[in-house]
Amino acid sequence: MLPGEKNAPLKEISKQIDSSHLSLTSKEEMEKMINTQPGAVSPLSLIYDKENRVQLLIDEDVIQMDYIACHPCINTCSLSIKMQDILKILLPAINKEDYRIIFSD
Repeated sequence: MLPGEKNAPLKEISKQIDSSHLSLTSKEEMEKMINTQPGAVSPLSLIYDKENRVQLLIDEDVIQMDYIACHPCINTCSLSIKMQDILKILLPAINKEDYRIIFSD
């Protein structure tokens, strides 16, 4: 999760999480893993990750926000949700409490 004005610096993030490299997945894999299409991905998409294949990375700026705007797994509308509700209610309910905080410029 990154703020809208930031790009994902994949090389920098891969170093932070001790991964040899990161890459973006295909539309087909995304649909298969989280039942969501590019442009509609949000923390709510994680409810479909039944095999626990997706690791949630949250930018330090996002973790400090009071509210985030995200799509409800389709990009025709957006929801405003308290970040603390994501962290304290949603993620524990779907067994995703192992998120990692990342730092990016």
